[in-house]
Amino acid sequence: MINRRQSHIPPERNSRWGDTKPKGSRSSAGFTFVEVLLVMTISGIITAVVAIGIFQVLQGSKRNRDHLTALRQVQNAGFWVGRDTLMAQTITVGDDLSTPGVEFIVLDWVDWSDGDKTTITYTLEDMPGALKRLMRRNKMVDQLGTTVKWDGTTQVADRISTASFTQQSGVWRLDVQARSGNQTESGQYSAQQRLDL
Repeated sequence: MINRRQSHIPPERNSRWGDTKPKGSRSSAGFTFVEVLLVMTISGIITAVVAIGIFQVLQGSKRNRDHLTALRQVQNAGFWVGRDTLMAQTITVGDDLSTPGVEFIVLDWVDWSDGDKTTITYTLEDMPGALKRLMRRNKMVDQLGTTVKWDGTTQVADRISTASFTQQSGVWRLDVQARSGNQTESGQYSAQQRLDL
């Protein structure tokens, strides 16, 4: 038998294989129930924080997308109606009962170089959810009344909730509001009709 004092083996070691546990202590081969519960609780908290973060990023992204969509529709309506108002010699607001469809704005002008008459007609068409689509129809006829150019009808903006076109002191004003999801955007655009020379 080897005397521990003589072999210089630390007293906590009790075999030649380096077992550091004193005789009679429990094996550390597994985890206790408390340790498992602690790890599961921490993992659950981390998972919940990550899930909430991802949810907020996705929700913020949807809100931003809806906001930008509504803003773009308002800007499109303002750009096209403002552009055509600057060219127009005559402007009619409201429905022309002599034509099919329901007009919102009709703008006419005669080209100074060749005398061709351009008529731009804006209509508001129904969409699901009480929203409207702003459509633009471009037609050009020559001095004899023959159609020279017909661009058909193009969609200028959609998701329009309200739109009005009024004149105040010689300046035309378009007030338009668009909605996408829960986001609403409004815009006011002013344009002065060109002078007839």
